Amino acid sequence: MISPLLIAIGALIVAGAVVLSVVFRPDRAIRTGTAAVADMVCAKTFVSGLDPGSVFAETLERPGIRRLRAVLRYRLDRSAKTVDTSVLGLLGAHAEFHDGVGCVLVHRAKPPYLLKSDIEALRTPKTPPLLPEIAGPALVEPSDPALKAALDHAFEEPAEPPYRRSSCTAAR
Repeated sequence: MISPLLIAIGALIVAGAVVLSVVFRPDRAIRTGTAAVADMVCAKTFVSGLDPGSVFAETLERPGIRRLRAVLRYRLDRSAKTVDTSVLGLLGAHAEFHDGVGCVLVHRAKPPYLLKSDIEALRTPKTPPLLPEIAGPALVEPSDPALKAALDHAFEEPAEPPYRRSSCTAAR
């Protein structure tokens, strides 16, 4: 026979767990994690052309997402250019790739708002430049040695993480 005191303690523990889950909403944190993974796998696969398996494994090593490593799964559809992620089949996220826009997270059944624009029309200038080009495609070095030293220091890649990975570092 279970004593009434044990039943009351068990009920209090269950009620406390329910209250904590309502107040702190761990499902929101998990949904944020699945959305971040879906967006990263989508962008790095369809925009950058990287291997989705490698991207997924690398993304799972990030702090906060690392805890979901054992239960988080993804499904990539190359023909539709979509990525779906979920934790044990629940709390999922859906990302879609759109040309000229990139990857967009889709919430519920409502389609995302995509700005309608002609990308090629945006790339061509409407009026000719007022001045001629002052430099060619080569890297322009500063003439002041102090400025050059300051720029070199600012964009210097550190020996250990966190890396800056700036485009200026790659150009030098």
